[in-house]
Amino acid sequence: KLSPNFDIAGLPQGTITWGLSIVDQTAANAMHWAAANIDPAISHIDAGVVPAGAVQSLNRIGKVGYAAPCPKVGEPHTYMLTVYALGQQLEVTDGVDPETMLTSLEAGAIGIATTSFTVTR
Repeated sequence: KLSPNFDIAGLPQGTITWGLSIVDQTAANAMHWAAANIDPAISHIDAGVVPAGAVQSLNRIGKVGYAAPCPKVGEPHTYMLTVYALGQQLEVTDGVDPETMLTSLEAGAIGIATTSFTVTR
């Protein structure tokens, strides 16, 4: 499965880079995707594309990058997509654990926006 496509707008003044996370709130906040150090000139992410220069954490299945939602049949899961406007480059590398990535994103944020969505099979 491909990562979602989406657009972002309205990054606050002072944004040096931005990042994102997709977390399954129904499954103990399992990480589906976290990335950081994305150029603020990038405002559109195509499905299945990692933004140039992005650093990605491990996901819920222990791999770097995106892991598609796959709830059990009849069990809807709610996911939170969060975008972090960052006032600095984060000192993280590909394959960092998701907890470290989230802590870094939150600590470096000068602005945060979230939206949620539900997946049902």
